[in-house]
Amino acid sequence: MSVSGNLEIKNTGTSSLILNQSALSVNNFIQSGGILNLNITGNSTKTINISGNYSHTAGTITTATTSGTFGEFSFGGNSTQTFISGGILSNRVNYSIKSGAMVDFGSNIISAGSSGNFILNNGGTIITQNTNGLTTSGASGTVQLTGTRAYSNLANYIFNGSLAQNTGNGFVGGASLTLNNPSGVTLTTGITLQAGIGLLNIGQTVNTTFSDGGNQITCDGGILNLTSGTLKLGAANATTLPQFATFNINPSTTIEYAASSEQSVESDITYTNLSFSGSGQK
Repeated sequence: MSVSGNLEIKNTGTSSLILNQSALSVNNFIQSGGILNLNITGNSTKTINISGNYSHTAGTITTATTSGTFGEFSFGGNSTQTFISGGILSNRVNYSIKSGAMVDFGSNIISAGSSGNFILNNGGTIITQNTNGLTTSGASGTVQLTGTRAYSNLANYIFNGSLAQNTGNGFVGGASLTLNNPSGVTLTTGITLQAGIGLLNIGQTVNTTFSDGGNQITCDGGILNLTSGTLKLGAANATTLPQFATFNINPSTTIEYAASSEQSVESDITYTNLSFSGSGQK
C-alpha cells in the first residue's frame, strides 16, 4: 500500500489507528492528534517509508509492548526531508535514514519516550541545529531515544545552528562534515573522515569558527574547503592540521594554532591568514 500525497492523522477519538501491514509508503507523514499504533504483532517490525517530510506535533505514536515488537519510520527521499517533533512517543519506535536520503532535524528531537533504535546508514545525511549535536545515550542531542543510536562513519553530517554547537560523542567520523554556524562549532571527540575522499566544509553559507577542541581530526587524503571563517586547531591538547590532499582556502579565512601545549605547525600549505594563540610552543 502507498500514499502518494499526505498521510494525515488528526484525531482517533478513544481508539487508535493500527498499521496492519508490514510496510506502508507515503510522501508526507503528518500527525497532529490521535493515537497511531505501528505494530500490535509480536516479534516483527512494521515500517512507514517516508519520501517527503515528517511532522508529529501532537498525539501519540506507539507499539505493543510485546517483546520484539517494533514500528519504524524510514526516510528515503531524493531531496531534503524535514523532521518536526512535539508529539508523544512510547514503546519501540525506530527511525532510520537510508543511503542517499537527507533529513533536516533543525532543533527538533527524537524523544526518549521511544525505546527503539536509530540508524544513520552509509551515504545518508543528517542536518542538526541542536547545541549538543549527536549523542550515544542520555536525554541530550538530536536523537534521544533509549535504544541503540548508530551513526555511520560513511554518512554525511551538517551542523548549521545559530547557537554554539558541540558535535557530540555520537559523531566520530564520516564521509563529509559541513559546518555553517555563526556562533561556532566544537568537536567533542576525535574523528576520522573517509580516507581518500573525505570532505571538511567550513563556512559555506555563513562565517563559521570550527574548533577541534583539542581532538584530532584524521583524514588520509580528501579535501578541506575553508570558505569563510576560522579553523582552530588545539586546546588543552595539541593537534595537527589534518593531512588533506587538497586545501581550498579562501581569502579572509584563518587557520589558528591554539594549543596550550607544544604544537607543530604545518609548513607545506599556503595560508591566507595564520594565527597563533594558547601558551604552548609552536
